[in-house]
Parts: sequence; structure tokens; C-alpha cells
Amino acid sequence: MTQFIRKIVALTATMSVFFLSAAPAVAAPGGATLEGLVQDLDGRPAAGYRVHLIGDQGEALGTAGVDGEGMYSFGDLEAGKYALGVENATGQMAPVTGPAIKLEGRQLARRDVKLMRGNGEFRDEAFQGNHGLGQWWASLTTAAKTWTIIGVVTVIGITVAATDDDDSDEPVASAYEPEN
Repeated sequence: MTQFIRKIVALTATMSVFFLSAAPAVAAPGGATLEGLVQDLDGRPAAGYRVHLIGDQGEALGTAGVDGEGMYSFGDLEAGKYALGVENATGQMAPVTGPAIKLEGRQLARRDVKLMRGNGEFRDEAFQGNHGLGQWWASLTTAAKTWTIIGVVTVIGITVAATDDDDSDEPVASAYEPEN
């Protein structure tokens, strides 16, 4: 049993150091940063669009161009909840469906956007309440992501160690009687 406990402590300590050291960088001291990738219908980076940052009261807070690699970025943001809208080259605006983007402190957050064909009514009906694991993960803070990963790795480590039968150094033998 002591070898089992040592394995768990070593695994948890190793994974904690790894995940805490691999945490994303924080934004500049002025506030949080929100960035992401805009993809076209084929999943390639989309250029020529503008991403609008919308406050939790529906107010327009700013716009960012999408560069040739499909990336946009908003910096120096206050803690709070935000939404996005995407404007195409002809000036048509479409809201980005998904949960609110929650920023806390000097956090670096990412929200990727995949463009879709169809009217807004179809898009909202198709994705209302069906955001999936990726949207849930994107809404977590860096600290919450880190502790979620540490927890999952710890549970996996405990499960593997508990099912490991190599703790005993005694030989195992089985006896049987031959048939006549």
C-alpha cells in the first residue's frame, strides 16, 4: 500500500508542476486579452472580416480586423462578460453563437470562430443549447482549466495504480491435477 501512495504522490506532484508551468501567458498589466482564429466554410483561415466585441449589455466596444492568418485580437479588456459578432467585406454582421466569454483579471482567453452558411434563424436553432465540450472548455479560466486537468490526471493515476498488481514480489503459482 505504501508503494501505491508513493506512486500517487509522485504522479500528482509531477503533473501539477507540468501543468502549472505550461499555463498560458497572461496579458499586459492593463487588463485581459481576447484572441482567436476565424475559419471559413472549408476550415481555412479567413481574412477580410472584422470581429466586433460586444459588452454584456449589448453595447459595441470595439472592432478588430482579421489578419491574413485568420487571427483577431482585443487587448486591455476589463473583467466581465463579452460576446462577438463577425462582419464580412460587404458589411453584413452576424452574431457568434455560444456562451458568453468570461474574462477575469489579466487573463489571456481564446475564442475561435467558424463561419457558416445559412440564415441566422437556422444557425441559432441548430446551436442553441448545444455548445459541446469545446465551448465549455473555452469558457473556463486558466486556473479552472489547470485544476481540471490535474484532477483528471490524478483520477487516472489512482485508477491505474489501484489496478496494478505488481506491488507484490512473491511468486505466484497455480496447481492443477492432470486428467487421467
